[in-house]
Amino acid sequence: MVDLNSFKKQKDWIKIWSGKWSLYFDSHQGFWWTKIKNIAGKTAFKQVIYFHKNGITDCWVRAKDKGSLGKRLQILATKNPSYISKITNGLITEGKKIREFPLKYPDKNFNLETFKKFWDIYSEYFIYHVSVKYVIDYLTPKQVVKYLPKLEAARLYAEPVTRDAENYWEYIATFLSAKTTYSKTMLLSATREELEL
Repeated sequence: MVDLNSFKKQKDWIKIWSGKWSLYFDSHQGFWWTKIKNIAGKTAFKQVIYFHKNGITDCWVRAKDKGSLGKRLQILATKNPSYISKITNGLITEGKKIREFPLKYPDKNFNLETFKKFWDIYSEYFIYHVSVKYVIDYLTPKQVVKYLPKLEAARLYAEPVTRDAENYWEYIATFLSAKTTYSKTMLLSATREELEL
């Protein structure tokens, strides 16, 4: 992540999404984008900044980082004819796991192991989500014609997955609040590092 002074100094920041997400959820995604999950040997973005106010998050990245990510995705799609199938199938497969997770692990079965398993599954889903979301902007016109139906079908299937994941986390935060001295609001406002101490 990046501090506000850095944000002001660098002039090529672009907003890539806005929505209703908890700060806790945002801190996981920022960590994966900038530290952990790789696409073609590099993290998705070098820097990411979230502005969180009244339950709404705006996510900003550097334009040059988004362009670098797009170029890597386009190269992967060009070099490997099965790459688009790999990321679209991965998005659907991992998305299905997230959507089924609350049924397999309702709150009565929730523990630290379940908590880690949820975020492990979501982090796997996330790399496919990012890849499918951004590759389309960098494909050649010929590639767009060829791959658009598959990419659109995967995006349509996955559209509710991130919201489902956030809803599950909010549900678990309610459960944890009842078991601890922390309010649901406090749990949703914690960062990844704070809650995992």
